Amino acid sequence: DSATDVLQVGANNGSVVMQIAAASDVSVTQFGNSNGSTVGQIALASNVDVYQDGNNNGSLVGQLAGAGNVGVTQLGNANGSTVGQLGLAVNVSVVQDGTSNASFVGQWGGPAQLIGLGSNVAVAQTGLANMSTVGQSSDFSLVVVNQNGTNNSSDVSQEPRSGSLNEADYVYVGQFGTDNDSLVRQRGLRQSATVIQAGLRNSSDIDQRGRDHLANVWMEGSDNASEIDQSGQENEANLYTGPASSANQSRIDQSNHNNVANVYQLTSNNGSTVTQTGAWNGATVSQ
Repeated sequence: DSATDVLQVGANNGSVVMQIAAASDVSVTQFGNSNGSTVGQIALASNVDVYQDGNNNGSLVGQLAGAGNVGVTQLGNANGSTVGQLGLAVNVSVVQDGTSNASFVGQWGGPAQLIGLGSNVAVAQTGLANMSTVGQSSDFSLVVVNQNGTNNSSDVSQEPRSGSLNEADYVYVGQFGTDNDSLVRQRGLRQSATVIQAGLRNSSDIDQRGRDHLANVWMEGSDNASEIDQSGQENEANLYTGPASSANQSRIDQSNHNNVANVYQLTSNNGSTVTQTGAWNGATVSQ
């Protein structure tokens, strides 16, 4: 077992840690301006924890592990976090509070896909002009993104990096504020995505390719736009607009057969378009 602890208080801080060990832990805490932290870890049952409080923070974590965990917390302005993770049952948590936050997370389950099964990513951002990008290639895995503020952007991709298909993955995106944008891409089997947006001028796009997919979108507010594209068979798309919504537009496009589309718009001045190509498809629109 090994442990590395770094504590820095002041301006223009910099920390670099490289660790190769079993059951190892790395903790980096920085207070001040112009902070920078880089951690590389190759280990089994390992943990990395980075905490930064100040301006111009930057964190880069690379982890090759089984049952590994990475936690990044950044409080301040111009925060940036990049996490790359390869392993089995690995977890990433990123919390950012401030302005112009950016989070990049990549999880790869290896060439067999199942190597990374049961991996999870959680991103929470509060402030202005936040951006979250998550790429995940593993089976039975989860991505959760929560953004609260203005001009937020979320991009989640669950796609295979080999000949296998991603299977039984789930994405949840919650955006609360104004001028938010969400994009979800899924390729595989039995994947599902849920997007909840509350506020003004929000935009949501779910693109699913494969079989037995489920897409759910809930929009509350005004001038929102939603698009769901599904290509494959036995897919389901559901779109809901809440009782405090108006002037919303939705589009569902499904190709192939045995697909189902449901649209529920509970207020006035909403628009909906459903396009289905193939056989044995069904659609319900309630306005």
